[in-house]
Amino acid sequence: MLDPFDDTDLAIGRARPADAARVAELLRAAYAAHAAAGLNFSAATATDDEVREHLKRREVYVLRRSGRVIGTVTLRTKEDEGGVAAYINGLAVEPGLQRTGLG
Repeated sequence: MLDPFDDTDLAIGRARPADAARVAELLRAAYAAHAAAGLNFSAATATDDEVREHLKRREVYVLRRSGRVIGTVTLRTKEDEGGVAAYINGLAVEPGLQRTGLG
């Protein structure tokens, strides 16, 4: 397994509007098996426009290796009478890098 903390080319930061197309592409690729199985999973059919909207309303982070987006995750919170809940959505790593410890 890769130790991502030893990889000096990795950087984590907020996704920018210019990243929307790559994040959508990455989500579709990472969740392609879900789509092929007929599962209703929004990441499997993410569009550039949907990702741009998420960038406006949620905290979308990307993992870059040498400047290229190779992973993503979306964080959000929801508050109701029961308190505050945190949600992690759209956790995706480039398919060729899955199961290497980057997620």
